Amino acid sequence: MGNDKSENINQRTLALWIEVSGCAGACAHCWAQGHPYPAMPLKDIEHVLKAVACFCKAEGIVFEQYYPNPYHEILMHPDALKVMQLINEYNPRFFEPLTTPGPLLAIRPDWEEILNGAKELGTKTIWFALHGIGEVHDRAVKHEDAFAKTVIAIDRAKSVGLGCGANVFFNTKNLHQILQIIEFCKSKFGPVSYEVAGYNPHSRLRAYEDFRPTLAICPPNFF
Repeated sequence: MGNDKSENINQRTLALWIEVSGCAGACAHCWAQGHPYPAMPLKDIEHVLKAVACFCKAEGIVFEQYYPNPYHEILMHPDALKVMQLINEYNPRFFEPLTTPGPLLAIRPDWEEILNGAKELGTKTIWFALHGIGEVHDRAVKHEDAFAKTVIAIDRAKSVGLGCGANVFFNTKNLHQILQIIEFCKSKFGPVSYEVAGYNPHSRLRAYEDFRPTLAICPPNFF
């Protein structure tokens, strides 16, 4: 929950991590358990933030939120915009970029309100996660029609004047699509971070590590 860090010996910082909601998917790479468990009530989130802020003020500690997005899939929360507005009172412009796998912006009826509200809080970019094209992506996140919904979400973000970026996760399950994925990213995103399967202690990520690609299996003449 806390992280003691400083630029000098006299300054301490507490970085807070609160999981306020679950997620609609279960991405292969993700550290989180990835199921839609009950959302944390807004009043409880407010209580925790206020209590920690008061403690930090009394102790002379800098209070900040843990980044990236410590609230898991914040758009899964029924009061997503209110949660973001509450957090912004303690950490202005925290949601730049606003991270999301994507599909919830395609299925929430209040998507436009959320995106415009995020802009008012300083968000300029919606940051997505991509695991492939079509069914390859859907299987990786264990969410039916996730790719199609993510495309809708990207277009909705752009429709209100927000930029789009993404983490793209390459592994042996999607490597045959590598050129198609890159072309898709060029057409839909600005900044993109390309990553490969990595290691993390829990069981799903240990399994995901087995999908790490190597140069030997990249498409011919790719480099």
